[in-house]
Amino acid sequence: MKPKIVCNNNIMLISLFIFIVLISVSIYSQVANARETVTYEKTFITIEIEEGQTLLSIADTYAKPGQNPDQYIAEVKSMNNLKNSVIHTGCYLIVPTYIECN
Repeated sequence: MKPKIVCNNNIMLISLFIFIVLISVSIYSQVANARETVTYEKTFITIEIEEGQTLLSIADTYAKPGQNPDQYIAEVKSMNNLKNSVIHTGCYLIVPTYIECN
């Protein structure tokens, strides 16, 4: 019995097929990621500071997903003319909040 020899053309065709599939998957993945881009509409609300709240806890609640909390806190301080990060229970703050637009 002679050993079976695989034709080089078959190997090239299989390689080409795999290459095309990989490129197609890559392109599809990039298009899918582009469609998943979320946009947000920025609005403003007034909140009453509750016992134990800090600017960081407020940032955790109201900042845009992925937003740097320090940037959010700086914006809140600027909007409310706060010279430092001290806030008091019962006082009010204007804070930005974000609504998903998709």
